Amino acid sequence: MKIVTIVGARPQFVKAAPVSRALAAAGLDEVLIHTGQHYDPAMSQVFFDELGIPPPGRHLGIGSDAPSRQTGRMLAALSEALEAERPDWVVVYGDTTSTLAGALAAAQRRIPLAHVEAGLRSFNRSMPEELNRVLTDHAADLLLCPTDTAVANLAAEGVRRGVRMVGDPMIDATRMFAQHARTVSTLRADLGLAPGSYALATLHRPYTVDEPDVLRRALGALSALPLPVLFPVHPRSRARIDALEDVVLGPNVRLLSPVGYLDMLALEQDARIILTDSGGMQKEAYAFGVPCVTLRPETEWVETVAAGWNVLAGIDQDAIIEAVTRRAWPTTPPPPVFGDGHASEAIAACLASGVPVDAPIGGQRNRVEGRRSRARRRPRVTDQPSDAPRVLLCIPDLMAETRVLSALAVDGLSARAVGDAEWPSVILTTLEAAREGQSPDHPAVAVVDLTAAGAIAAIRAAVAAGLTTIAFGPHVDAAALEAARASGAARVLARGDFLQHAAQRVREAMGDAVHGAW
Repeated sequence: MKIVTIVGARPQFVKAAPVSRALAAAGLDEVLIHTGQHYDPAMSQVFFDELGIPPPGRHLGIGSDAPSRQTGRMLAALSEALEAERPDWVVVYGDTTSTLAGALAAAQRRIPLAHVEAGLRSFNRSMPEELNRVLTDHAADLLLCPTDTAVANLAAEGVRRGVRMVGDPMIDATRMFAQHARTVSTLRADLGLAPGSYALATLHRPYTVDEPDVLRRALGALSALPLPVLFPVHPRSRARIDALEDVVLGPNVRLLSPVGYLDMLALEQDARIILTDSGGMQKEAYAFGVPCVTLRPETEWVETVAAGWNVLAGIDQDAIIEAVTRRAWPTTPPPPVFGDGHASEAIAACLASGVPVDAPIGGQRNRVEGRRSRARRRPRVTDQPSDAPRVLLCIPDLMAETRVLSALAVDGLSARAVGDAEWPSVILTTLEAAREGQSPDHPAVAVVDLTAAGAIAAIRAAVAAGLTTIAFGPHVDAAALEAARASGAARVLARGDFLQHAAQRVREAMGDAVHGAW
């Protein structure tokens, strides 16, 4: 079996290292294609050298460019490469431009696509990475998830076929190289710093470095910290910093050239705290039990926040200083939420077993099983899973809606989001089906956001249909909350309370009646 792996950026090299070893151990033939997205030797070749990654079979040399042009150039080059290689699988990692280009090239060539790190969501569509990962997930035939939350995120979007929970190969790499990094790296000692005496910082995402005011505030926050800050600077970030003529860094901030993987692992293990906008460093900090302050308002790795080892500070200087100087961090080791260190073997096993029989392949020849796979099609009513929705949601804000859907899915509750305009007809259909005995397991709970147009009418319709109804809205809008109570809502909650405890509040409303399916 032939696997084409597409990589192009630092985090993808790290994840590919243990997976490539696992593929070789499983007897699978791998061809590595490097797009050239990261082309600086300190951001590319050093990782191949230190991690023992096989040399790329093809190096496309795309280099830096505007995202749309870079994606187009990658897509054209990858399409030609896949035509020549004719693999059984294309494997892509994460959420970079290389990921999206690889996914599109595989889909257009009708080659089965596997996405490692599937299902992650920040719920911030202004991030290029979020668009890349969502589009790649919906093109993939095999979705290899690092956490249960990722599986739930996909389920909330209606993606269930081909989904596998395998763990995170970046954690495999961390375990594989952590001790070796401490043995060979001398960087911390060369800088004259003792273990636990410094903060380690990185900034590279467009959110933090592309807007001068945001970058200026981030650098100001680092300069205000009462301890040395080591800041290995991404080439892209260096250019943005150099363009800020009116910024003077504090004497505690030491800008370093990009460091290799082993030096970075060693610095992470010995840091007192890590400040970053990198998803990978959030996980590495968690694995080492080092407190982390995420310099973004959201994270894909919500498990690190839930466990208390990560705090979302954005670029709020007061919040950053508070987290570094006064926050009480956990004293027990982080729970192993990203797998047992054997994700790479699980990924290799999934690929070796062929295209999943439940994966909606786009009509291409299934070379592994030697038969024609089912073509993609829109599911019919009879295709609905047995856990069809028992909760109806009327929440106009997309981020809030997705957050609730994910929370309910994690808790085993199936739900359906219904738009304002669609709500009356859905409620009427539900009521008629229940009266005629066609749907004895019709929805049990309706959830209505009081900011929705026609929210009070929606509550009355749901109550008339026999649904236990939860209404939530801003706690300061006393009139709306009282109107919801007067309209028959069983529970009227403040917005923050419901969004934070959505699954618990729905369970409370359902009582012990959560059985069957609609």
